[in-house]
Order: sequence, then C-alpha cells, then structure tokens
Amino acid sequence: MGVQKEFLQASLDEMKAKYGSIDGFIEKGLGVTKEERAKLKAMYLE
Repeated sequence: MGVQKEFLQASLDEMKAKYGSIDGFIEKGLGVTKEERAKLKAMYLE
C-alpha cells in the first residue's frame, strides 16, 4: 500500500478550492465543530 504525493496534493487543493481552507473543509464539509475538534485533539494528541 502506498500514497502518491500527487493524489494527496490534489485532495488538499480541492478542499481549499471548495472550502477556502483545510479548516473550512473540516467544519463545513465534514460538519465537525470547533468544540468537537478540540475534544479530538485532546484525545489523540496527548
């Protein structure tokens, strides 16, 4: 298994084009609130 750099970049570019930023994609595209993000960060980045 692997990931091609070009595919990842295309995904990031599309998120930015549609939502303005990666943060915009997470909030608007995925529906994850800032509060939910903070909880996830606390859980996974300890």
